[in-house]
Amino acid sequence: MKAVLQFLVIVILFFGTWLLLSRINFTERWHTDRIGSYNEKKIGQLIWDAIKKSEKEIRNEKVTRPVQQVLERLKVETKESDSSDPISIHVILKGDANAFALPGRRVIIFSGLVKYCNSPDELAGVLAHEIAHIEKQHVKLKLIKEAGLAMLATLVGGSAGPEIILEMARLLSSRAYDRNLESEADEAALHYLVNAGIDPRPFANFLFRIAGQTDMPDGFEWVSTHPDSRDRAARFLSLAGKYDKKWTPSLDGTAWIEMKSYMEEL
Repeated sequence: MKAVLQFLVIVILFFGTWLLLSRINFTERWHTDRIGSYNEKKIGQLIWDAIKKSEKEIRNEKVTRPVQQVLERLKVETKESDSSDPISIHVILKGDANAFALPGRRVIIFSGLVKYCNSPDELAGVLAHEIAHIEKQHVKLKLIKEAGLAMLATLVGGSAGPEIILEMARLLSSRAYDRNLESEADEAALHYLVNAGIDPRPFANFLFRIAGQTDMPDGFEWVSTHPDSRDRAARFLSLAGKYDKKWTPSLDGTAWIEMKSYMEEL
């Protein structure tokens, strides 16, 4: 009888330990750690340099200043990463409604996405979501998943040609994060918006609106890379409803109108 009990204890301990360890993603953690902040920044710079050569960055203050003001509101609560480097946002003149995060703490926004937003708070929600991908280390994980460590080593080593670098940019801008990472980014974005005093409900409305697009315009990448928008919107709205605060717009009306008007002129 004693031997049987000892055997049962050993079995329980074995399976209990196995279950505990199975919940830890050692491979993911090890891979992420292998891309240090220096290498991540270097890869991001290479990709950004390639984008600048093929696309036009909008540098007019009617666009850059409002975007920076929204970022200033949001970054107060983005203290999760170890990096002391500020997040930089670049607006690209391109009709695609898209925004995506790059390694090295950069966010790229296409002018088409700004045009599609009905309010600055919708744009703030998109920015908060992309910033969350950066702060939560999702960009590293996506790079490893889509490109592999060997390809990233080629980039860091300086032996990658421009075609490879542009392919990295395409992967980051046109491939979805997995559902768990998207949910985590949504929750973090909600936290950033609420703590910045920005109403999170317009971002939920934005998600509902893009989910209702039955005839999707060409180049509407942000929709295709962020699936299940209706479910995400419902969940986001439910979480946002728990907060009862006095919200202040992320931008004053004049700055938003001037930015939108300038975009239309382009």
